[in-house]
Amino acid sequence: MKKTAFPLLLSLFILFTIFSCDKNPTKNLVLKSETIIQHIPSASGVVYTNHKYWLIGDDASFLFEMDTLNHLIKKYRISSIKREKNGRIQKSIKPDFEALDLFDDQLLILGSGSKLLSRDTAVLFNLKAKKIAGKKSLRSLYQQFLFVAGFDSSSSINIEALASDQQHLYMMHRGNICGKNVVFQITKNDWNNYWHTDKIPEVRTHFFELPEIKDYLSGFSGACISPDQQSLLFTASVENTSDVYHDGEVLGSFIGIIPLQGEEAWQKQESYLLKKNDSILKTKLESISIIKQQGNIYQLLCVSDNDNGESGIYHIDLNLKK
Repeated sequence: MKKTAFPLLLSLFILFTIFSCDKNPTKNLVLKSETIIQHIPSASGVVYTNHKYWLIGDDASFLFEMDTLNHLIKKYRISSIKREKNGRIQKSIKPDFEALDLFDDQLLILGSGSKLLSRDTAVLFNLKAKKIAGKKSLRSLYQQFLFVAGFDSSSSINIEALASDQQHLYMMHRGNICGKNVVFQITKNDWNNYWHTDKIPEVRTHFFELPEIKDYLSGFSGACISPDQQSLLFTASVENTSDVYHDGEVLGSFIGIIPLQGEEAWQKQESYLLKKNDSILKTKLESISIIKQQGNIYQLLCVSDNDNGESGIYHIDLNLKK
């Protein structure tokens, strides 16, 4: 019996090691689960609230309401473009919805702005009525972003992340190509005024140097505010590409944190490379939301888009204890 049982136990152990995610509790990032779904394309934004989550895709016309088992509850059309193929809008005309956040009990959805006209739409979705509450072109604001950040006339904006606290909105430019990863800060009062009157708000800028993989710079791709309002958490992904329009080989992603309060506010960022079983997980994290915070430990929900039409759903623990 002992000779028979030992090989069986050894085989079970090997299988568990191969198929389980990284469970090492001493690491800053611990990958708890990874799920690839095909029925929702190109996940680019996620918000967890009231025991479910909301999802957008950069080439999708819909906002997706999901349960915690990754099942689709319902989808809501947020783009008038209906020229989909296999649920995806072709790249040349897609609205490129890249940023999503819970904003005063509504969902605010932003196009990246990386292409004139087709990618500058903002959508406000009422969660109680479950319908669109408003739409607006952000082109004038995105032009102001380029100006205050000191971009030259040939540059284009690429807003990939959005977060908000009690007083401010933070819109984040993905600077993996130009080298400028920028957080644009606007007061909520100024934002609401801009939404209703088109008056350009006062914009503060915060520049950050983010880490690299194989000499390719990472760029902001998602963000959220910690429940205690002390920190801005973000994702930053890395691609082997030389421009903002064309996709490249996915090299990996980071999860990071920026202090918003205290002496170190806006003075630094700390980033951690996402790994699975001690190897870089080659996925392009696009968004981040917090399920729960307990002191310096965050239970995170992240989504990824690897440019093949599928979406990845990740549960990750971020441990900041020293």
